[in-house]
Amino acid sequence: MTLRLPVFAALPDVAHAIGLTPRALQRALKRVDGSEAATWHGSRPVVRIVHGRGGKSGKVYQVRLDSLPIALQNRAKEVFRDGLGVASDGARGRSDWDFWHHVIAPALAHPKGSRARGEAIAAAAEIERFLPGRPAFRVSARTIQRKLDAFEATGDLASLSRRRRADAGQKAVIVSRRRDRAVALDDADKQRIAKALRDYVRGLQVKGEGAALMAEIASTKLAALTRAAGVELGATALTACRVPSHLIDAERVYRRVHLLKSDRKAFEDQKPRILRKLADEPMEVVYGDVHPVDIVLLRDDGSQVHARAIGWLDDATRRIWIDLVLLEKGKGVTNAHVIRSFIAMASAWGLPKTLYLDNGAEYNFADFITDAMRLRDASSRFSKTPTSRPFPAGSAATERTRRLRM
Repeated sequence: MTLRLPVFAALPDVAHAIGLTPRALQRALKRVDGSEAATWHGSRPVVRIVHGRGGKSGKVYQVRLDSLPIALQNRAKEVFRDGLGVASDGARGRSDWDFWHHVIAPALAHPKGSRARGEAIAAAAEIERFLPGRPAFRVSARTIQRKLDAFEATGDLASLSRRRRADAGQKAVIVSRRRDRAVALDDADKQRIAKALRDYVRGLQVKGEGAALMAEIASTKLAALTRAAGVELGATALTACRVPSHLIDAERVYRRVHLLKSDRKAFEDQKPRILRKLADEPMEVVYGDVHPVDIVLLRDDGSQVHARAIGWLDDATRRIWIDLVLLEKGKGVTNAHVIRSFIAMASAWGLPKTLYLDNGAEYNFADFITDAMRLRDASSRFSKTPTSRPFPAGSAATERTRRLRM
């Protein structure tokens, strides 16, 4: 039994089909909806609200699948064809039969051509109908009469639903309508050439070619593939073999390979992130780090200097304590600077239970922090753990860290 891709589908089902969380898809759709110029991977998805079970106040958000970016449409098709929330053609047909039989049933109770049947048809035409995903509507008396005639002529409920197209489920356009009509090849050869073209476009995306140049190069390649298949289009080759932009945009995901090779930082910045959070209570975990400040200052002698920021981050509340240090030329942040900042932070916030520090020399004071804090409070209990997970506060992910539990 063949499965058909629905026009609209519920937002959570669409998110699952394209590999996103419902929340991530909702954020993307809100960005597009909030600006007339905004797009999502070159498309502006269509969303509608229907009333039914679930959702806030009975509102259910549905996404029009053919308005998604091409690459995501293809991904959704594979999942939906496996039966995710999609009725089969038979079930769809039976739903149509049930609706139309309900519409014509009052008229069927009366003899054909009788006044009572005419009155039943007129009464049925005045009834407001409701179907999922559609506004309220009425069925005209003429339509009811046609359904009656079809059913009585065949006695088959299947006559009440639309006939399935003979080419339903087949892709109408392989590359473009102009090119498909101009090339006298069977569909198998056309599909083979289309696959070779997609592979070629993916290579251009990996190389980072511009969109306009890519369209020209891909069109030239398509003309060459067509000639190699034994079809000569003459002077109209480039016009007939113009590659539509949606075929190029569909392979845009491969452009991330070019980004990885040419700009590793931008590639890493685009990766999905999660909030690194270990603590549930204030001062349960505090991170310490030193960073240069990207603001140029001038010393009295006219030389330039960048201030150093000694920062402390409370993991639970996300509040930050920062002390700025202006250093003499050739000097760096010392233990004394960090100790003064730590004391100021602890005086304002209290002592942390766990302290994460990197292995810089300016944090050597931490080796003696247990004894130092016991001088202040003899009942304090501290234990030092020599290894911990790296904290990516600014340097490489392989940076070693130390953890102090107090």
